[in-house]
Amino acid sequence: MTSELARAVETTAALYGVEAAWVDADGQRRTASTDVVLDILERLGAPVADEGDLDDAARLRRRAIWERACPPVRVVTEGEVPAIPLRLPAERAHGPLRWTLVCEPVSEGRGAGLRRGTARVEALALAGGSSVDGRSYEIRRLELPADLPRGYHRLTIRHGAMELSSHMIVAPPRVFRGGGFDGRWGVFHPLYGLRDDRGAGVGDLRTLEGALSWTAARGGAAFGTTPLVALFQDLPVDPSPYAPASRLFWDDRYADLAAAPGYAAARAAGELEALDGLSAHRDDEFVPWDVLSKARDRTLAALAARFFAGGGERADAFQRFLVERPRAGDFARFLAAGEVWGRDWRAWPEPARSGRLAGELLDERRVRRHLFGQWLMSVQLAKLGAKDRTAALYLDVPLGSHPDGYDVWRRRHLFAGGVAAGAPPDDFFRGGQNWGLPPLHPERIREDGFAYFAATLRHAMRPAGLVRIDHVMQLHRLFWIPAGAAAADGVYVRYPADELGGVVALESHRAACEVAGEDLGTVPDAVRELMDRRGIRRTGVLGFALEELASDAGKMNVPAGSVASTGTHDMVPLAGLRDAVDIDEREALGHLDGEEAAALRARRLAAFRRLDDRFGGAASAGIAPDPLLAPLLAGLGASAAGLVVVPLDDLYGVRDPQNVPGTGAERPNWRRRLPAPLAGDLPPRSEEALAGLRAARDGGEP
Repeated sequence: MTSELARAVETTAALYGVEAAWVDADGQRRTASTDVVLDILERLGAPVADEGDLDDAARLRRRAIWERACPPVRVVTEGEVPAIPLRLPAERAHGPLRWTLVCEPVSEGRGAGLRRGTARVEALALAGGSSVDGRSYEIRRLELPADLPRGYHRLTIRHGAMELSSHMIVAPPRVFRGGGFDGRWGVFHPLYGLRDDRGAGVGDLRTLEGALSWTAARGGAAFGTTPLVALFQDLPVDPSPYAPASRLFWDDRYADLAAAPGYAAARAAGELEALDGLSAHRDDEFVPWDVLSKARDRTLAALAARFFAGGGERADAFQRFLVERPRAGDFARFLAAGEVWGRDWRAWPEPARSGRLAGELLDERRVRRHLFGQWLMSVQLAKLGAKDRTAALYLDVPLGSHPDGYDVWRRRHLFAGGVAAGAPPDDFFRGGQNWGLPPLHPERIREDGFAYFAATLRHAMRPAGLVRIDHVMQLHRLFWIPAGAAAADGVYVRYPADELGGVVALESHRAACEVAGEDLGTVPDAVRELMDRRGIRRTGVLGFALEELASDAGKMNVPAGSVASTGTHDMVPLAGLRDAVDIDEREALGHLDGEEAAALRARRLAAFRRLDDRFGGAASAGIAPDPLLAPLLAGLGASAAGLVVVPLDDLYGVRDPQNVPGTGAERPNWRRRLPAPLAGDLPPRSEEALAGLRAARDGGEP
């Protein structure tokens, strides 16, 4: 690449928010190929067909920036004077203007309703200017009242014949921090993996209620699980909670069916035979997703038929649900349509493919079944998430939505086509990762006033006391991979981090819900600076630092105030780390050759020997949990971590992971169950480990 071409690529890419070069996990500067940059630029709307278009695209981009007189969205901090930058041609930067602010209705607080004001442009503070294509522009600052209420407002500005509009978002400076998690501990396990004494023994919301009570009885503050958002229910089931059909609705297979209205009558009438065969799977090692999904679907259909036949839709609780979730019926019709025409909505007939579903083409019984399932989940989760509960729900907000799902079908203009989100090469995935999720378009979500992004947060936060934003780097930048390209051949695309951070803070306060961010991997300093500034808790994982901890100077280093744990759902548990299960997997996947794997196993063995010597005692065959769990939890308990989360897999001595990233159906991902019901007794050494954690959190001797 010539220096002139390199300059054109870098200049144009920067104008569109594309990082043509970045620093990788090894601290080395990586530069994307020109073809990849051109592809991503085109996906972002740049008029580039080849290298020769770069200079013109840059010029047109500069002109478009200055010709847009008012930003599409302005996120401001509550209590500060909001200033709107107006970019006006110098010859028009004078005369009167009028502004109107329609404030979002709020239940209390001053400032709700309509605000109006006037000003003269030439009297506004001059904040900069430029000359573009021979035309001079000025930036004038329009200041609005400082007492605007929190919320999502709409600003309209009239200046001469010009009418401008912008989304105005007023947010607190930091996220909510009143959950009482500092100095406390909690437990984590995927809900599907919790054993139960009913049906197939697979966890549902009744099981989750029991887990919350179990945690609270031992002094814990939270029970966490993987996302409970809506997955596809067609067979064979893809159980990954991180590729959902929608981030705006729940997976109703988790509903507590026995608590549903009409359950007893339906059982007495012999309408629930589908559930009876599930008991044969109670002792299965893995969740029988296909059998379970089919049985619970038939049961929900029977219960929904009774509910609507009896006039249940007229009940106040159901009507409130429809008001609170006005898109629920639309989502139910989408799922019913998928049952008729298949999962891929791009293959649906028109007008359904374009987003218009005619009611006469769908089975209304199936629509009602899905609507009933969403209502049932919402009602039951609201009870579990009551803010006066002793232990809070800790829920996960996944990064994206499946390309075949409802969110992309209904809001396709917000998603970039022809690309997928992923991660560049690092120590664990030398070929990079392609997650197959279409990324949000950074400019279009701004034009939308971040409404969809806010809705995904609001959905998870409604019943939760704490949420974790998966891949929190998404607030700052996301690795885009063109269709057909290798996972390593992508580029980073920047996002409006400060504005997205403001939305997180606003939604957090509205739901009285704390926020943590998954900041593991290749993380720019700017991401953690944003987290600190906004009060988003960081993530600390000991499993990534065991070798460092085993060194002579090793310390229990976790970020202050973080949500800290021994591992994550994408890691092998502590017992598996000792046995190098993760290294075996990476070698089997071809991520390591035999020599590299052998060297890593030797290092791992040496690290565990040093840790055993340091903390006392080696592993005893067949006795759970790993003997290091107790001292590691005690160390985390005495650390500066805000909340210490204990994986149940570690308490039960499980060796294998819930998920092996980069693999699919060839591994039992998102299917593994606990060895025993949580309601039973823990292994004695696990109770001792929890007692040591409690003592350390209380400031006593573990």
